[in-house]
This record gives sequence, structure tokens and C-alpha cells, in this order.
Amino acid sequence: MRVVGLTAPVHADKQDPGGRGIVLTVTALDAKADTATLQTQHGGKEFQMVALASWKVGDKVECDLIPMDRGP
Repeated sequence: MRVVGLTAPVHADKQDPGGRGIVLTVTALDAKADTATLQTQHGGKEFQMVALASWKVGDKVECDLIPMDRGP
């Protein structure tokens, strides 16, 4: 699975039915690579994606989790 795109909370119910809206917490920022490490609320899975300049460690971010078909 891969995290793609950010959604504003007011639009969360209008997402593509192929995805699943989740709330992630920013746990680390890498300024050199402009990436963020995000983790599910209960300390489960971690994801990495391009960070927005306004993000700080501890921020909550609503994202769309989309299953990826890796193919053969």
C-alpha cells in the first residue's frame, strides 16, 4: 500500500472509493530529502512521503491510503 495525496477533513467523505482515508502522525522530518515519516495512530505501520513545509513532528495529517498493484 502507498500513501498518496492529502485531503482536507471537510472533503474526506468525497474520496475515491478505491482508497481509504486515514489519519497519520508526522513522526520524523528529513529536511535534506524533503520527506516525512508518518505513522498510524496506534503506532502501527509507517509510511514515507514528500513533506509539506508547514509540517512539524506531531502534526496529524489526513491521507488517502491506496492499495498498489505491483503486477507480475
